[in-house]
Amino acid sequence: MTHPSTAALFLAGAVLLAMAPCAYAPPAHAQGGGPGAASRKPPLDARRRAEAKVHFDRGADLYAQGAYEEALVEWQRSHEISQHPLIFESIANAYERLGRPREARDALAKWREAAPPEEHELLDRRLENLAARAKKQDDEAAAKAREAEAKQAAAPGAGEEGADEEAAETEGSPLVPIGFVVGGVGLGMVVAGLVVGGVAAGERPDEATACREGEGGSLCLGPQRDAIESSSTLALVSDILWIGGAAATATGVVLVVLGLSEDAEEAPAEASALGVRARLDPLVGPTQAGAVVRGSW
Repeated sequence: MTHPSTAALFLAGAVLLAMAPCAYAPPAHAQGGGPGAASRKPPLDARRRAEAKVHFDRGADLYAQGAYEEALVEWQRSHEISQHPLIFESIANAYERLGRPREARDALAKWREAAPPEEHELLDRRLENLAARAKKQDDEAAAKAREAEAKQAAAPGAGEEGADEEAAETEGSPLVPIGFVVGGVGLGMVVAGLVVGGVAAGERPDEATACREGEGGSLCLGPQRDAIESSSTLALVSDILWIGGAAATATGVVLVVLGLSEDAEEAPAEASALGVRARLDPLVGPTQAGAVVRGSW
């Protein structure tokens, strides 16, 4: 892509602003009495021409220093005062350096309308190049917008999956809560069995005083016999309750221990990295239930 040199642009702009005795008039209306003669602006006075040149020169210095935003402001102010179309070429250069090809093309097109015919071919090539760059920017922005929408659409599912994994890590092994429930029920049965056993013992009469030995064996009076049979039934229920409760309690303990063992095996690797290793093993016997912790530091 071919650009006029920066120095040439600055020099041309400065010369034009210094020499222009009046505001710019389109070539078609330059002749007195033409269609645009009535609407032609009055010439600038020396003070306004000097003010416009000060802004243009200041913009040129800023542009040379790489301060394109500040240069753009100065050149726009210079054009507001002088209305000279050649300044649009400098404004287009500033926009192009700022990576804003659409604004650069719009500014350069305004200079193309007033430029001499010998510059049209070069300006047309620049305008085509700027239009292509603006289209490329639009396509890239649209692609980024589609990508952002796709990520946003996929985010809820990913978030739910992450939440499920986090919940699973927080809950731990399902054996632990089951073990607590089974063990709690077992303890309740043991307590109930002991209570029923106590009631059975309290209601049972003394067989030595309630019964008599006869030829056919031990004979008990009717009320005492019923009380003895009732207490025997309660005693049997008591035995069933506390034995079953003890078994359920032991089962609950085993489940809790197994669940804790699984959680210990699935624990993060930080402990291993620190040289800490521990293992929880269940311990169940005929008369006892529990766990043994084995570890090394």
